[in-house]
Amino acid sequence: MVAYVPDISRVTVDMTKLAGRAQARWYDATRGEFTPVRGFPLPNTGARQFVPPGENAGGDGDWGLVLSAV
Repeated sequence: MVAYVPDISRVTVDMTKLAGRAQARWYDATRGEFTPVRGFPLPNTGARQFVPPGENAGGDGDWGLVLSAV
């Protein structure tokens, strides 16, 4: 699953929609690099809130949230 977050704001994901545990990473398109989300692997239970790690390398607040099955 990929979600575009246009500014530094909280995004909520219904983790029960995932088939299993997941790895979550923030993608900084200005650098082409990932920043891992702590708590790996994340269970597929309940709702989970994610907040971008701050400004990206270009000084903006937009990020991609990438959730991958493990």
